[in-house]
Amino acid sequence: MNNAKKIFLPSMLCLSIYTLVNLPIEATAINQDDPTTIEPIPSSESAPYNSSLHSSSPDLPFTRVASEIVSVPDKVLRETILKKLGKSTDDVLTKQDMESLTSLTITNDTSIQINNLVGLEYATNLGAISLDNNNVADFTPLEQLTSLVFVSLSGNFLTSSTFPDLSKSTGITHISVTSSQLDNAVLSKFTTFMSLERLYLDKNMFITTLEPLKNLPKLRSISVQFCGITDFTVINDFPALNDLAAFGQNTGLTSLPVTMSRSILDYDATQQTMFIPFAGMPNRLTNFDGYVPPFTTSTSASNTVLEFNDAQLPADRLQITDLGITVSAVTEEEFHSLASITYNARINNPVGSYETPPHFSFYAISAGTYFQQFNVIDEPEDGAPVTIKYQDEAGQPISESTVLEGKIDASFTAVPKDINTWVLKSTTGNTEGSFTQNPQEVIFTYERALGEPVMIYYTDINGNTLVEPEKLQGKLDTPYTSVNKQITGWQLIALPKNASGSFTNQAQAVHYLYKKIEKPLIPLTNSHSTFPREYFGYGTDPIISSITHIVKNQVDVSEALKEALVLPTLFPNTLPATEKMIDSKETVKQQSKEKQTHHDGKGSVTIKFVDEQGNELAAPSTITGKIGESYRITAKKVKKIN
Repeated sequence: MNNAKKIFLPSMLCLSIYTLVNLPIEATAINQDDPTTIEPIPSSESAPYNSSLHSSSPDLPFTRVASEIVSVPDKVLRETILKKLGKSTDDVLTKQDMESLTSLTITNDTSIQINNLVGLEYATNLGAISLDNNNVADFTPLEQLTSLVFVSLSGNFLTSSTFPDLSKSTGITHISVTSSQLDNAVLSKFTTFMSLERLYLDKNMFITTLEPLKNLPKLRSISVQFCGITDFTVINDFPALNDLAAFGQNTGLTSLPVTMSRSILDYDATQQTMFIPFAGMPNRLTNFDGYVPPFTTSTSASNTVLEFNDAQLPADRLQITDLGITVSAVTEEEFHSLASITYNARINNPVGSYETPPHFSFYAISAGTYFQQFNVIDEPEDGAPVTIKYQDEAGQPISESTVLEGKIDASFTAVPKDINTWVLKSTTGNTEGSFTQNPQEVIFTYERALGEPVMIYYTDINGNTLVEPEKLQGKLDTPYTSVNKQITGWQLIALPKNASGSFTNQAQAVHYLYKKIEKPLIPLTNSHSTFPREYFGYGTDPIISSITHIVKNQVDVSEALKEALVLPTLFPNTLPATEKMIDSKETVKQQSKEKQTHHDGKGSVTIKFVDEQGNELAAPSTITGKIGESYRITAKKVKKIN
């Protein structure tokens, strides 16, 4: 590690080319061969701050009272302010004095003696402050200021956490914070400055990105020399940026060690050489266009340092190309005992070797360095596969299995699939674990997801509800069957087409429609009677194959019945006897017997006329005919029975 400093120290000495004493700089040169263009930021000495933009002393005569005296505990700060205001160093400061202070620039030899900023919160019209190289630990008095435009701070105790929240000064246009211990966390404190135009963050090696600043609409100039930024493609997202000084990036200096497999190192036991590919190097410097500059091919200790197990290798053992480093004289014992590699080298990206954004007036990312430590490990053997199955409750697969592969001791995670119409019910096996020498299995068991309900409605033809609807629920794609209801006084018109079906992911409705029965009906089956429909209905018993009609007392029978209208039907293959009771004192009993034979194909119907007790009122008659032929029945007139 001490040898690594040989690379950084020459780079740091270049800083003197780009910095003026007590004055922040706007742009810097790219290397020692380039002339340096330096533009000082206006200060109280070089460009007096325009105090006319801020409130001045009241016009009323001033009377000094004890309540107007401002306490500034730090003697050096108090004397510096008094000198700035043209007052004696043994005088006191008042609130009016502090309000008249519009700019304050303190030189390094003075600021290093300042430890306390208490009292500066009363400088409400302070527009510019330069306080570098101080020993202040508490910068909170600056948080009360509302008129700051130029801010330059640095010091031994200035960090991301101690940097003040200057959000009350919404007009800040320039910020310079150099030679500090800042990291990426400080960038969030700059994102509220919508008027910020120039930002100087030089020599903060823990700053490794510019990403949080990309939404600042007026930020046009950034100086981040000798920081640790790796990826410059983000500058494509800055709306106003046209000036970037990023000379001497120390990429990877703050990175943690990464793992390198020994198998990546190409070792030749016969030649005793080992090749380290640059393709395995992470966190490479990347230009705005995606270009990755190569490493130096120089083997000198001032350009390349390579360490095996913390011991630096001599330059004569190294041979470097753009693809990697070949190390010679590597014994088998040295190769197999290699536990760590440290690589520190310059980046070969001089001015002109990389593209610059076309709309930039200045752009420099040259003269960078790279640093990375590697922990060398032996590649483990391949582990046995982990098979993930997806099945239903019966153990049948519902989706293709997934097979995970990895090295022994490498971790794995098994996750269930989202399978349409299915929901996970249970899991068998370890969903998280490590690959081993033995095969492993994880089973995800699914069940059908619940479908949308099927509503069963029982209404008349006008949509009026006759009984409460029923709701059927079940799993997707499983069958359902609805049931019609026997509703007193109502007759079902027809079965709905979707009386049976399957549950889906859409709600369904089954409508049973009924009509009101005007007069009582007697069930009939296969009836083709021409009697008025109010005298008969269809039966529901599939065994019954007969025709019945209502015969009341003669006085109640309609003219249609009295005229003995025809009841046509077909002779059935089998005519079982049936009997229907009449709501009056008469009963018509019909009995059919099968007379069919295989040789003549004939059937017969016997007609009887009886009263309620089964007493015969008239002689029975039997008609015969060929099966399939129609027949007529004539009702006899019988004497009324009292």
